[in-house]
Amino acid sequence: MYDDLINGVYGKFSGHTHPFGYSLEPGPADEPFLKLLGQKRSSVCGAEGDVWLPFGQEPWLTEDIRQEIRREAMAKLYRGNNN
Repeated sequence: MYDDLINGVYGKFSGHTHPFGYSLEPGPADEPFLKLLGQKRSSVCGAEGDVWLPFGQEPWLTEDIRQEIRREAMAKLYRGNNN
């Protein structure tokens, strides 16, 4: 199954959960695994499914991705575009 995940047999790795009570920050294996998949970003979702945090292949990329999402949200707010 690991090889199938790496080779994209099951599609894109769009996110995963951490158990209730654990941090939503990427774990020590999350960023290296994303690199193996050749993907630029993914997300960790809260156990309740209501909160999520994106992450990238490296910690500095994670911060860039989060800033980009914040900029896009603010741009929509100020443009009055809620789509």
